[in-house]
Amino acid sequence: MDKGIVRWIYRVFGLRNARAVLVGRRRCPRHMEKGRFTRRDVDRIMDQTWSNFDSLIPQAIPQETAGGRRNVSMGVYSLALYQALRDVVEDKAYATELATDLCWKSYEQSLGPSRFLARLVTRDPKKQMNFMMRTGLRYPFSRPDYDWKVHPDDDAFAVDFYRCPVLDYFKTQGEEAVEFFRNSWCTLDFPLAEFMVKGGRYERPHTLSAGDEVCDMRWITDKE
Repeated sequence: MDKGIVRWIYRVFGLRNARAVLVGRRRCPRHMEKGRFTRRDVDRIMDQTWSNFDSLIPQAIPQETAGGRRNVSMGVYSLALYQALRDVVEDKAYATELATDLCWKSYEQSLGPSRFLARLVTRDPKKQMNFMMRTGLRYPFSRPDYDWKVHPDDDAFAVDFYRCPVLDYFKTQGEEAVEFFRNSWCTLDFPLAEFMVKGGRYERPHTLSAGDEVCDMRWITDKE
């Protein structure tokens, strides 16, 4: 598919999601007198996001796989969005919250097809979880861009990640970028487990973005 068409699709769906998530939210969490984001505000933020993206994408680290390239591009996009929000939102934590809410919207949508297929394959929530995780490890969390190892575990789908190319990119952008990554991307797996299957739960004692040597993930399906 032509890259121009792909970019147009991302812009259209990104703008639609941004309007759905941001319109009506407070411009400042502590000062009601500053009002709420309008549709016009959001359109301007998204225009600035794409301008930021064009400036940031040349710095992205090349990846060998389609999944790695896709995820790094999404990482660049999320940082571009965060920077655009920081231009209009004084509170760094609130800008992170807004950007993360929009990232979650896209994340949820991207997992929809995999969840649908898992439910066609089996009615067992644990098997659905395992199906979705193994599908995700093939794409987009593909080797060699990602480095991971699955461990036998009767109670969970256990996988350790030793390298994340999206984190590698954020590290090149400074401490605030890594902080944003840790407080946005690294929080999405917790609600994702609930979205994937009924009774889904996620545990991760260690995190690469916090300076640990591994993201030791356990994807659990609680028994009813």
